Amino acid sequence: MKIRIIEFEGTEQEYQAVAEMLAGSATATLPLDGARAGADPLSVLRRALSRIPLPDTARDVMEAVIAAGPTGVLLTELIGVLGVQGPNPERVVTGHIGALGHRFNATPGGGGQGVRMIFVLDKRDGVPHYTIRPEMAAPLTAILNGMLRRKPKP
Repeated sequence: MKIRIIEFEGTEQEYQAVAEMLAGSATATLPLDGARAGADPLSVLRRALSRIPLPDTARDVMEAVIAAGPTGVLLTELIGVLGVQGPNPERVVTGHIGALGHRFNATPGGGGQGVRMIFVLDKRDGVPHYTIRPEMAAPLTAILNGMLRRKPKP
């Protein structure tokens, strides 16, 4: 085996665990879900939204949920906000929300919460309902306001 370059981002404890694994220690362990103890949720949020280009649809979903405030928004309302049409708009919108959740999960320190990192999810009369977590509304708004849209909003 040949290792040419290793790039590592993590805590001192995670670095030590990796060093022990590379040295052949059988006792070294890392968290399986990628969660980093003490990871700052706001820095994870900022990294998640900026590490690769953010689709306008993801931004529109977050802005709609923020705008709804503590009352939240139903999936059927998000369909209207996004202007989704066609035979199965529910799947299109939940696909956008799922992709956003994957973005959070794939970010170091994300911890596997998906969109629950920023939204409270429940159902109202069997329809998915999304509410912004109160502690995330202001930071998320600030982050989104500092990012350029890929296309001007109509």
